[in-house]
Amino acid sequence: MKWMDKKKVSLLSTIHSTEMEQIQVRSEMKEKPKIVMDYNNTMGGVDRMDQNLKSFEIIKKRGKKCYRKIFFHIFDIAVWNSYVVYRKNGGKNTQLEFRLVLIDRVIEKYHS
Repeated sequence: MKWMDKKKVSLLSTIHSTEMEQIQVRSEMKEKPKIVMDYNNTMGGVDRMDQNLKSFEIIKKRGKKCYRKIFFHIFDIAVWNSYVVYRKNGGKNTQLEFRLVLIDRVIEKYHS
């Protein structure tokens, strides 16, 4: 979907239609696509993830092999998502403690 706010916005979704929602901006009512509303309501989680991953990135230096960087970035996101689920289920460890326990468990399981 393309939509013009202050700038042109292009969004792609597998779950949204072109449905519009009424919102109040100052003293007037305006229409905004539901996909934009949902994005604005949930983008804070993405920002938090980006901030938290910066501290724990596996690969920080630039390299020629972009597939390795992509793999490790996806791996970092998977670990972050695991940590979020862990915290939502009552886990008390910090992200660093969680990652250290995860490393210990992987080594314990696969060490020969």
